[in-house]
Amino acid sequence: MKPIITCFVAAFFVSGCNTSVKPSGRNAVQPDESKSLVRMTTQSTASFSMACDNSATQINWAKQSKNLIKLSQLLNTLKRKSDCSQTYLNTLERELSEIATQRASVLVKRGEVKQAKKWLEYQYTPVNLWSTQALRGDIAAKGKQWKTAAEFYNHALDLMDNPTATPTKPSFAEIKKVHSLATETQFEV
Repeated sequence: MKPIITCFVAAFFVSGCNTSVKPSGRNAVQPDESKSLVRMTTQSTASFSMACDNSATQINWAKQSKNLIKLSQLLNTLKRKSDCSQTYLNTLERELSEIATQRASVLVKRGEVKQAKKWLEYQYTPVNLWSTQALRGDIAAKGKQWKTAAEFYNHALDLMDNPTATPTKPSFAEIKKVHSLATETQFEV
């Protein structure tokens, strides 16, 4: 029974339940083009980026090349535009933060802590991600700043447990690792 209802709901959304509103723009989904819900979602995401002063090409290039400086500049420019949706801007901020955290993580593993701290500044990590806080904890622990490290790890745990801040729940191994690090650093204080 459940698969039948699911198919019905999916067909209802794909068929366009509100036919009085006609989509517009280059990437808009027309009713006859609606082959699947996935395709519709992908095109909706693309139309968000097209609404932001046609910056999609530059944004995609900056994300693919992991050019954090350019991506940060584009984000600041788009924030001043009235035609950008807040949802799109929030998504872009999260992506910028994730890329910056990944870059900083590699640098910390190489022992380049000073360089890593540069990529963890607000302009590159405007969203508090659990991974960013855990990495800040790692940096503080390397400097034997145990209290600060414990605070960062505990904040990372709080973010992991918050579905709004962390829409995709981290793996059990990641949670266990951060919990272990939080406990260890608290004993060092």
